[in-house]
Amino acid sequence: MDVQELRPGLWRWTAAHPEWDHAESWGPEVGSVYAELPEAVVLVDPLVPADDEERFWAALDRDVERVGRPVYVLLTVHWHERSVEAVLERYKAALWRPEEKVDLPAGVEPIVVEGSDWKEAMFFLEPHRALVVGDRLKVDPKEKRYISRA
Repeated sequence: MDVQELRPGLWRWTAAHPEWDHAESWGPEVGSVYAELPEAVVLVDPLVPADDEERFWAALDRDVERVGRPVYVLLTVHWHERSVEAVLERYKAALWRPEEKVDLPAGVEPIVVEGSDWKEAMFFLEPHRALVVGDRLKVDPKEKRYISRA
């Protein structure tokens, strides 16, 4: 597990995807985001790291308790459900997914892109001035820039 504080109240962590295969077009590490907003705590595409589960839950429990706000789990795309059920149960959280939208807390603006058989969302977290994406963009290692996965 690698954890980065991007700015106060905004964190990104990566963990090994449990179903990753060498044939995949993406690497074995996948990212998730934790954001503290004025009305809520938001977790985007959460994946609890299997190799550091106890420490992860202890840190997240501590932060959720410290903030004392409702928890929302936001999915960028349906195949990122990974640890969603565990987070929903643990914090009695609300779930937002591109196919089944619920009201979001202030400061979260979803941007939904529709494919032929899927929907994918990006989230603009206004208080942090941050755009959180799932699979919509990827880094081109040769060009060192983001490109669309359209």
